[in-house]
Amino acid sequence: MAGLKNAYYYSSNPALLGRVNQQHWPDVSTLGVVATEAAYKYGGEWFDQANAYMDDNHTFIEEYVKTNMPRVGYTRNEGTYMTFLDFSQVIAAIGPEELMATYGKATPEDGFQDWLVYKSGAYLNPGSMYGSGGAGHMRLNIASSRLVLKEVFDSIAMAVNKV
Repeated sequence: MAGLKNAYYYSSNPALLGRVNQQHWPDVSTLGVVATEAAYKYGGEWFDQANAYMDDNHTFIEEYVKTNMPRVGYTRNEGTYMTFLDFSQVIAAIGPEELMATYGKATPEDGFQDWLVYKSGAYLNPGSMYGSGGAGHMRLNIASSRLVLKEVFDSIAMAVNKV
């Protein structure tokens, strides 16, 4: 539940837990605890509906990208409302060095982030900030209405299809 400062994780890997504990400060909010308890007790039906809606959003994106953005890749995720789009062909067509130089950025994805904001108004997170496997990719939160997703994807398609 976004904004309630009540997230948790589980791992049996001591090395991973040690790294996470070095990077994060444990802090919860009273409202977050109450909201989480209520969600577990009474939120099953809503959760099922939200999962079905996210699955439909993935289907929408999959079909939209295939039909309207042939140089953009999309691999359907499982279990998350965060997804990655593969813009590596578009970045290559613009020129990675040009993106870094034009926008004063250290990676092509960081430059492409600014390019995308300037050309389409869409702000996506560079995949490279999530590790080397994210090179050429941009991350997008799809937990939104289909109308908003369509507007975002229409503006991205207009921008990338001009390259």
